[in-house]
Amino acid sequence: MNMRRFLTVSLCVGLSVSVNLLFLIIHREAHRTSIVEGTAFHLVDAQGRVRAELTLAGGESNRPEPTLAMLDESGKEAIVLGMDRYGEGVLIFNSTKRDLERPGVVVVGYLPGNDTNDFEDPLGAWGVGVRLSPGKTTSLGFSKTGRSISPSVQVR
Repeated sequence: MNMRRFLTVSLCVGLSVSVNLLFLIIHREAHRTSIVEGTAFHLVDAQGRVRAELTLAGGESNRPEPTLAMLDESGKEAIVLGMDRYGEGVLIFNSTKRDLERPGVVVVGYLPGNDTNDFEDPLGAWGVGVRLSPGKTTSLGFSKTGRSISPSVQVR
């Protein structure tokens, strides 16, 4: 009888320990995450230069917006994925050549229709905009009303 009781107790203890270990392993795996938190992440090349940034950038009205920027070797933004002042997504391709920093900008996404902070932006559109030179742009896309926008040079 004692041997039977010993085997029963041993089996129960072994089973209990096994279940507890299994629960611990499952619980640990369920809570294992690879989350990194912060306000900025910089990708740095072998020379220590920042080549990409994931940040909460400026934005209007103290409302920082998430922005992903790819930088050239001199630190100029070549590609930017972010949000404009209306909270709309945009993808921007900048020319990083010495004398073409501002001209040559290509914007894909939401194109603001006015320079005000009017949240409604009745003149806004979705499409592609190109800055040809300072003060000259052209766009192709669709307005908020669905009207197509044909390419034409606009002087501002």
